[in-house]
Amino acid sequence: MADPQLSDTQKIKVLTPMFYNLSSDELDVLWEYMTSQTYPAGGMVFSEGDRGDRLYIVKSGLVEIVKKCPDEHSGTVRLALRGPGEIIGEMAVIEESPRFATVVCVEPTELAVMSRQDFMKLVAARPDLALQILRVLVERVKETDITRLHELEEKNEKLESAATRLHQALKKLQSANTQLEDALKSRQQLLDVSPFPIIVTDVDMDVLYCNLATEKVFGVSPDKCIGRQIRDLLKYPDSAGGKKTAEMLFNDNERWNGNIEVYGKDDRLLNCYVEALPVPIDDDNNQTYLFIFHDETEIRELQRQAAERERLASKGEMAAEIAHELNNYLAVLSGNIELLPMFLKTGNPERVDKCLKTLDVSLSRMQVFTMAMLSSRLPRQEKRRQNFNRFIENQVTFLKPQRKFKKIIVNTEFDVQLPEFEFDPNALQQVLYNLILNSVEALGSIPNLEPQVNIITRWIAERGMAEMEISDNGPGLDAAILDQLFHKHITTKPDGHGIGLMTVKKIIEEHMGTIMAGTSTAGGAVFTIQLPVAQKARAQPTGPIPIPAKL
Repeated sequence: MADPQLSDTQKIKVLTPMFYNLSSDELDVLWEYMTSQTYPAGGMVFSEGDRGDRLYIVKSGLVEIVKKCPDEHSGTVRLALRGPGEIIGEMAVIEESPRFATVVCVEPTELAVMSRQDFMKLVAARPDLALQILRVLVERVKETDITRLHELEEKNEKLESAATRLHQALKKLQSANTQLEDALKSRQQLLDVSPFPIIVTDVDMDVLYCNLATEKVFGVSPDKCIGRQIRDLLKYPDSAGGKKTAEMLFNDNERWNGNIEVYGKDDRLLNCYVEALPVPIDDDNNQTYLFIFHDETEIRELQRQAAERERLASKGEMAAEIAHELNNYLAVLSGNIELLPMFLKTGNPERVDKCLKTLDVSLSRMQVFTMAMLSSRLPRQEKRRQNFNRFIENQVTFLKPQRKFKKIIVNTEFDVQLPEFEFDPNALQQVLYNLILNSVEALGSIPNLEPQVNIITRWIAERGMAEMEISDNGPGLDAAILDQLFHKHITTKPDGHGIGLMTVKKIIEEHMGTIMAGTSTAGGAVFTIQLPVAQKARAQPTGPIPIPAKL
């Protein structure tokens, strides 16, 4: 900044190096044709488009030259900063044209100003001085043009370099696009030859793609699927359960898998295992949904037939046990009936009385045995609301007299708060028989053991679940097979086929429940089953269970 003790002429000379070639007298003359103006920070000297008729020299301070961007919403761009000794608007004294840009003071600024009219007076009064000033202005314009030319050359080099890089990037993009198209073609071919129906939807469940298997299995043409809701493409049974499962499948935003019933081609009812999962497509959390359908109808039918064979085999084995047990009772009856006439003839009332009591006890035992047998041989039926504790007690009463249970201690512990709920007694009877008989056979393989089977029920009120635990103090389960126990044909019996536990799991899942296997506190096997209790059935506990006559 100039020394304030200097004269105005000295200030101009100090602040404007381009006028060094002028003498002091010439600078004095020049100063006579100029005025001073001061501006605060933020003050506007002139605006873009204003009439240009003044030349400015920065005596002190700092100004910014800005220009509007072609896009009105993009604001302005800075062109330059001008400080002490710099000239602004030099062409205004030569031609009167609109301002090219806007000049704003960055800080408090003092400017020396010469109007075009005053410059013309200078030309008339001192043409020699005016000529020197014009030469300085021309040089100034040349310097500015050269500077801009260099800037343009640098920008052009940068643009050429950017264009080269862009061209290379485009080539890579074209190559990647070609590879992507090839990959998409391969994917399309793989999906089209897949035997499983595959449907892809957007987040609103509108279909984006479905493969050829969709038409083969469901009878839905792929070209008529695009844009439709996936739930509208498939037909479900009229049962509420089928509709509810389908709605869960198509409304959940997370990964889902499970079985649904749906009508296929020719209105054939199918049992499909469905895997549904979201597939991210970019970094903005946008995604599609992939649905894969596995038609398990034939597999389920084979499993049903295998379970039926298992049930029939169990019934045959139990029939032999029942016949044996009844023969024992009949032998006692027959023997005492033969002895009774002899005791009557000999007039031995004590013997007669003892025979009659033995006959009465045997008949009572046969009655209890047959009643338990009748209550446990219910015909195949749908689920119905009933007392779960009493149901288990009846099954245990039926099993206890059988020969396999002669040395087995069966302990029961029932939660009297457990409410009645709906279940299929025929199906759960098979579950009980399978698990209990497995425990009995495992206990028989260990000598010198006091074999015990424990059956416990619990009411888990906060989750609305009925829990049943069946455990023993036998050899237990091998940890290596626990994860596969319900999924593969695994058995430890010499003549076993390994479908019993698979059948048990299927029955529990049909009741919307769960089953887990593990090791009991006594070191044996333990199976824990949880079954959901409907809301309407939760209110009333079952109360104490009547204890049947001891066998």
